[in-house]
Amino acid sequence: MREIISLNNGWTLIKEQETSIVNIPHCFNNLDGQGNGKMFRGDVFYVKKINLKDIADKEIYLEIGAAANMSELFINENSVGKSNCGFSMLRYDITKYLINGDNEIKVLVSNKLSQNLYPAMADFSFYGGLYRDVNLIIDSDVHFDELDKSRDGFNAETFINDKNGIIKVEPRIINRNHKNIFINFLLKNKEGNVILNTNKSVQESYEFTIENIHLWQGVDDPYLYSLTISLIENNILYDQRTIKIGFRKVEFDKDIGFLLNGVAYKIKGVGRHQDLWLKGNAISKEDIKNDLNIILQMGANSIRATHYQHSDDFYSLCDELGILVWAEIPVISAVTQNEFSDENAKDQLTYLISQVRNHTCVYCYGVQNEVCMVTKCEYSFNLVKKLADLAKKLDPTRFTAQANEYTTEENCIINSYTDIIGYNLYYGWYYGNMNDLASRLDSIHKSFPDKPIMLTEYGVDTNPLIHSSNPQKKDYSEEYQVEYVKNALSIIEKRNWLAGSYAWVMFDFGSASRDEGGKKGLNQKGLVTIDRKVIKDAYYIYKANWSKELFVHIAGKRYYNRAEEETSILVMSNIPEITLKGQNFEKKEKTINGIARFDDVKLNLGLNRFEVYGKNFDKVYTSYILINRVCEPDKTYVIEKKEDRNNAVNWFEKVDVEKLVSLDKPLRPEGFSLDDRICDIFSKKKAKEVFMKYFSFFTESSRFDENSPITLKKILDFAHVDIPEDIKKKINSEFNLIDK
Repeated sequence: MREIISLNNGWTLIKEQETSIVNIPHCFNNLDGQGNGKMFRGDVFYVKKINLKDIADKEIYLEIGAAANMSELFINENSVGKSNCGFSMLRYDITKYLINGDNEIKVLVSNKLSQNLYPAMADFSFYGGLYRDVNLIIDSDVHFDELDKSRDGFNAETFINDKNGIIKVEPRIINRNHKNIFINFLLKNKEGNVILNTNKSVQESYEFTIENIHLWQGVDDPYLYSLTISLIENNILYDQRTIKIGFRKVEFDKDIGFLLNGVAYKIKGVGRHQDLWLKGNAISKEDIKNDLNIILQMGANSIRATHYQHSDDFYSLCDELGILVWAEIPVISAVTQNEFSDENAKDQLTYLISQVRNHTCVYCYGVQNEVCMVTKCEYSFNLVKKLADLAKKLDPTRFTAQANEYTTEENCIINSYTDIIGYNLYYGWYYGNMNDLASRLDSIHKSFPDKPIMLTEYGVDTNPLIHSSNPQKKDYSEEYQVEYVKNALSIIEKRNWLAGSYAWVMFDFGSASRDEGGKKGLNQKGLVTIDRKVIKDAYYIYKANWSKELFVHIAGKRYYNRAEEETSILVMSNIPEITLKGQNFEKKEKTINGIARFDDVKLNLGLNRFEVYGKNFDKVYTSYILINRVCEPDKTYVIEKKEDRNNAVNWFEKVDVEKLVSLDKPLRPEGFSLDDRICDIFSKKKAKEVFMKYFSFFTESSRFDENSPITLKKILDFAHVDIPEDIKKKINSEFNLIDK
């Protein structure tokens, strides 16, 4: 019988010639990946001694839950295998490298940037470490395949046929010299009653019909069955696996969007990164449970598991809680355009699908996120098509999906490659006005009237310490996030054809290169802070619109000191009418789209207390707010704007135009230009020298990386460095004298 032994405790970490004892899961740059100094990018070793006895005739595997982002396993100084799939579960056959007695396990783990794997660049911290469980698996000579890249050693697909369910199982069995093996299938319902119990001889696939099934109805009724598959010979149990399965059907309709089991089911989703304050990616199952509870309490029913494969605990819990999952791989921001990274993308997709396809919660596979932001070219388009085709080949039962950024035109061929078209749209934050979201969604729908469309990201960076009575774009205030979310939800809810949306993002997350909004190393677009201790006011707008749990919440409690004589008080609630009571007055307002707004509320100098009431039948829901009226605005509520060094004032005026090289010839394809990638420019000494002559100010930024696949032209666009065409031409000419 299969035996699993945890190896989580007592590892020696070797980092920069220093050693320490750590337990797994472990992240070696959890602190600096969240703004505490410059993020470490390098190699470390994890070393552990184990003592084994009586291992003859056993097959022994090492299971690594995840090793970011590159890893190599050594057993007794022998190299067993390498991986560039930093978010996938890995297994290695280590049988032949082991001896009876003491053995040494050593894992080289690196989070260095590499052009041969994904992600090559991204707006999140590249945490490194053995950040999920490590186990030793001991098998007999009959067992489910441990090396097929899956978790279970079999595929179990479910389908619905009227009131009946169909289970299709494809096992992958390792059978060394045993002739009389049979497979037992045991299916129990949620109540523990046996629905199916049958023995079968070994074959490639099986199909069972289950009458009068209980459907998996998402968050409303996440009903699961238990399927146990056993390998038996002469009453000896050699291997056994148990998984939870559900019966559900997901569809899209051009007019009413997403359907679950034939009924309209608006996807009310959030994006989620897996990191946690002080832990990085080395989180526990309890941490995941806490995250999902916060999400469910808000009323969401779906998660976009961004931008990589999450832990198996995450998908299992989503099965149990009824949360639909958009699963995806980290082909993000830029396509590195080489055959090694192409294969890495395919490998990560293969691992993802192989390891999550038995989970009921997963309804689609995302094959790219915003690649046109940096590499809008035929190479990128072709890669996305290859990945979408591969996903369909590996699992034809689920949809393929992608998420494009706003510069990707509707008629771009990339949109034709996946079942679902997603767009990340930040109107009202990075560009345009928040109301522009409506017209852009309508434009996408007009271009694809028969195709599923989703708003896959939208949001604003918000520091809950920053406040304003007149919130504006890019002020990082909690009040602007409230206005933004209120507007976005109104636009989303009015469009029945829109299959759903994913708020960006549920929790603030580590992004080591960021330094904005009053905090370093964080993306603050979350509805909840990275430590999960502060729930921002915008969270309650979602709760008021999505949740059935009755409540009242007064926004602005952290906006304590206010200088104005009159203020506005916003109450988020799903109760139809709210009463505001202050000193010597009482006022009622209807809730509209989850918000009751009280304007022109007078403040006395000093402390003011206001209470709100919402009544549902005989139950009253209450809350209160304290506001201290002061004589002068509280400057701590405002972010001081820093000069952007990349926007050097009159940068081009410092350039001696007369000394620039000028060629009145077409640019040579074998020479460098502004269209070349930073990593390529820095690989050639002379090209790097030209870069440093004119663009050295870029290297002062914490975001700059000389190994980046982004082009110099794109960097200039992002930084809004507007170079006059005559100077641009001359710099291009100077680059072009240098051969690639």
